Amino acid sequence: MITVGAELDGGLGRPSVIGLRFKDTETAALSHSQTELWSLTNCPVVIIPGIDHSSFCPGTIVPGDIYPADVDQSAGLALIGDTIAAFLTLHTAGADQTESVE
Repeated sequence: MITVGAELDGGLGRPSVIGLRFKDTETAALSHSQTELWSLTNCPVVIIPGIDHSSFCPGTIVPGDIYPADVDQSAGLALIGDTIAAFLTLHTAGADQTESVE
């Protein structure tokens, strides 16, 4: 599981609220007797800089966002896509969990 948020989110999506997911990540790691590396590769919490929640849904302005985002819609979608693609690649391409996925 990956949690992806945006730096400029408002409301319940703001980074300070999503930061609570870090506690869930720590709990999951402890319950699996694993390390920080396990947390980072299996349930990371990522805040993408320069985008808002509206960046996840083109054509919609999400109430409470700091709008407009610092990056345009196509750049925001690319950042979101790259983040999700890296996580999926890590789990589907047989990548070693100690390697960095770029």
